[in-house]
Amino acid sequence: MFSAEERLKIKDWEINNPNPTPAIDTLRRFQKENPHLVPTWLMGMDSFLDLPNWIGFPQHRTLCNLAVFQRKGIESGNISNTWDTVNLSEWQTNPPHKAGHIVHLGIDLPDISSTRIRQNASA
Repeated sequence: MFSAEERLKIKDWEINNPNPTPAIDTLRRFQKENPHLVPTWLMGMDSFLDLPNWIGFPQHRTLCNLAVFQRKGIESGNISNTWDTVNLSEWQTNPPHKAGHIVHLGIDLPDISSTRIRQNASA
């Protein structure tokens, strides 16, 4: 899907691991291999609201920035005041160079989750 996009590199770390890989492990590996970069993690509001239940939380904030998409039927929420909120226009003109920032995207995603995509791919 992204083969023509030169600015993106696809990493297959998680898919090549025979065991489930917590997101925090992927973020730590990314930082170790790319200490000069801060990734932006794209996620739906449902995942954002569940983040406090994830392994390694709240260390995620020290390793990445978040871009959170609205989900139909899921109210926006704030799991923590520790993420520094940046509005979209500021993010686009002056993206953060340090971890710990969040931008909320008011775009409704299709009603499909990454879990459902993975389930359908293995079927």
